[in-house]
Amino acid sequence: MDLEALVELSAQRDKLGGIDLSKLPPGTKFEIHTVNSRYLLEKLDYGNRYNLQGGEYFPETKEVRIPGSTFGGSTIRVNWIGYLMRLEIYDPERKGVIHTSSIRQAKIITPTYEYSLEWPDPEDTSGNKEE
Repeated sequence: MDLEALVELSAQRDKLGGIDLSKLPPGTKFEIHTVNSRYLLEKLDYGNRYNLQGGEYFPETKEVRIPGSTFGGSTIRVNWIGYLMRLEIYDPERKGVIHTSSIRQAKIITPTYEYSLEWPDPEDTSGNKEE
């Protein structure tokens, strides 16, 4: 990805918002839909420990570390889940990083509320939201 494309993606990310994981308390749950999979996460502490289930590698719930999200390169936005970004997952057993496909939808779930981020469908070229 060239610098111009990265700057454009970053500007779009800032416009559409995302989830700042550092601001949410332990016990907060998330439902993340990517191009290829659905992930359920539960924040375990104020660090980056999470229970995660979903995708090809995590059919059962497993404790992992979530450093943040990336656009697929080496630059990471720490403690962030953002539109069209790829969630970075560190599995201590595999001793390596797994990147999801691009994030399309996200929902925050707490004991008192649920909040779904209203991100556009990247396949909709009309610019209109479906009702």
